[in-house]
Amino acid sequence: MDLFTSTESRLFCAALTAAIAAMVLMNPRAARVRLSILGLLIALGIANAFLLIHKREVHSNLTHYFLGAKYRIPYFDFYKVTAAAMGHPQALYRDLREPDRLFRADPREQRLYYLGLLRQDNVAFPESATLEELADTCRSSGLVE
Repeated sequence: MDLFTSTESRLFCAALTAAIAAMVLMNPRAARVRLSILGLLIALGIANAFLLIHKREVHSNLTHYFLGAKYRIPYFDFYKVTAAAMGHPQALYRDLREPDRLFRADPREQRLYYLGLLRQDNVAFPESATLEELADTCRSSGLVE
């Protein structure tokens, strides 16, 4: 679990911030203590934001727009190219020719895809391998990238 980008940790941080802010505002202590606690809370929030910016997580939409601006890619091949750019297998992305379905969503199609990759590069694999084992063999052999 990535502490700074997962949804659960964001919700936890938001709930913790709200609880601390409520305790600070409800506390009858001096304004100086209240101000220092709120200042610390704001500083932690800013530090967290800078950590998120520094990480520079690449989202698929950003990749999509970058590739479209930099290269001439036909419209129907955009998701195919973005999956390749991110090192993902050519399966389970939106099929722009049929937008209501995913490309190679059927496990049988995925199995044939992985088998084709392995046979194309003459990589040994057990014939009774599951889909996950085939995918792992393709990733470890560098065939997906």
